[in-house]
Amino acid sequence: MNEYTLNLPEDLAAVARELSIARHDTALLAATISKTATRLVPAADYVSVVVVAKGKIERAGVADDLADTCDTLQSDLGEGPSFDASVNGDTVVINDVSHEKRWPQFMNAAAAVGVRAMMCVPFDAGENKTGTVNMYSSAADVFTGRSRNVGELFTAHAAVAIAAGRESEQLHQAVQGRDVIGQAKGMIMERFSVDADHAFGLLRKLSQDSNVKLSEIAQRLIETGADSAAPETTPGRTSHSNGSNVDLDVKRRSLDGR
Repeated sequence: MNEYTLNLPEDLAAVARELSIARHDTALLAATISKTATRLVPAADYVSVVVVAKGKIERAGVADDLADTCDTLQSDLGEGPSFDASVNGDTVVINDVSHEKRWPQFMNAAAAVGVRAMMCVPFDAGENKTGTVNMYSSAADVFTGRSRNVGELFTAHAAVAIAAGRESEQLHQAVQGRDVIGQAKGMIMERFSVDADHAFGLLRKLSQDSNVKLSEIAQRLIETGADSAAPETTPGRTSHSNGSNVDLDVKRRSLDGR
């Protein structure tokens, strides 16, 4: 689709379809949000999607270099409308950066790269984080009336796609984790002739003793072999690819549940 029909309900439906297709890939979804916003929202010349967390802006996707530059400026300077929009949960509109008294360092820097107006619309990014869709314009006094309404409606649709993408990613990770745990259990059952409950008990104890997620312990056992958890071997430590060490020796009572 090269352009929208200028019929808002139809255009938003088209946006929803595009975002739904991209929702399984976080980077692609962010880029699609940026590109569709520049086509749909009046005066939105440059658009980016960011997540604000712990006083920093994490760039999720950009449509062009200017939007990326402005997001970097906000993050480096530690000030800007994205921070306020994410904290307060309200849309922030800058009609003319040359007249804006808030965030003086960022306003001067934005003007220097050619930005005249901008709008930051917040959305829930999950995991106690807030994101903003940042829309920049090379003209002043443009984010009013229809432009602002469309920008906020668009962001609401984008937030739904982002939430769906997050759930899809979490489900994928859960399925992967379950498969890894099942494989590790099978290796322990075969190597030590124990049943599934005892094998899972060993994995669980390794996880608790080392304070490492069960799926990570399972992956490490798959990589090092079931003998790493041998109940009668000399206690030792096994190094892993991430540089951490986890004790993989457990006495036979761990396998027997005693």
